[in-house]
Amino acid sequence: FIPNILAGACLGRIMGQLLLDFGLPVHPGVYAVMGAAGALGGFSRMTISLAVIFIEITNNMYLMLPLMLVIMWSKNLADRYGPSVYDIVLESNPDVHLLEDGLNEDHHLVLESLTTHDICTAEVVILRAFEPLEQIMKVLVQTKFAGYPIVDREGRLVGLVSRTQLLTMLALRRSDPTATTGLVSLLRLVNSVPEVTNWRTPVVRAFHHFRSSGLQHLCVIDEKHTLLGILTRTDFARLCRWGEEGVEEVRALINRKTAAVASGEIIDGQQQPLSDGESPWHSSNGGTTPRSNTTTDDEGACSNVGVRRAASGNAGARSSKE
Repeated sequence: FIPNILAGACLGRIMGQLLLDFGLPVHPGVYAVMGAAGALGGFSRMTISLAVIFIEITNNMYLMLPLMLVIMWSKNLADRYGPSVYDIVLESNPDVHLLEDGLNEDHHLVLESLTTHDICTAEVVILRAFEPLEQIMKVLVQTKFAGYPIVDREGRLVGLVSRTQLLTMLALRRSDPTATTGLVSLLRLVNSVPEVTNWRTPVVRAFHHFRSSGLQHLCVIDEKHTLLGILTRTDFARLCRWGEEGVEEVRALINRKTAAVASGEIIDGQQQPLSDGESPWHSSNGGTTPRSNTTTDDEGACSNVGVRRAASGNAGARSSKE
């Protein structure tokens, strides 16, 4: 911040001094102020706030128009060559996932054939309505997710409970000497109306809904309200990437869907239907395990935690910081 101000002021002062040496009636100090404002505008991409700051510093309203012109020109010039330094720092942090205000035309053309079922995270750690206290503690220790879907025996979505709510509940039970260590009812903690979307919803529509509503989780369900996967900022952030990295992400999604269609997991973009009375979950040793042969470390450690893999869904697990 300060080095940019100093560098811009020095360059502006040099320019003003050169014009003064050529006999032009200019004030080098004004050029120093303009240079500092221009350098800082290109560095931070601030506009109105930066102009107000320099007006307060100089206490000269006559400089408002030149400052606005310099700041806007430097911002537009810097936008042609890359993002601001603050965007670069945020993108380099793996715990921060930024979403664009909207998808451009290229994204629309590529993503129009994809549905939420194609991009969702199919490996989801779930909880039941009644869980042993030990199992809840294992889930919180072994995973770092911000929310956990609650499903019934048929795999239908009941609600969504946040990690903060579970931690608060455990803290209250620890301070309560009369609390039992048996089954804990999560129904009183659960959000019974979580944000959901049908598995056939186009990705572009789901993105706009997710972005405009400021969501953290978007559960993907089928016509029977069965949980198929979950969408988070990490999943949508992959689609907003620019350049070769963004192309590779979208290409991987399309290839995954093509492979699923070829293998018969989905038929013409539709998932294989479950037979009447068939549950996407089955019990094993008192817990829940997926129907596929794929397991995770969390499943082996916590028998009562289901990890579900939906057909053609995103095979990668969610980021531990979601």
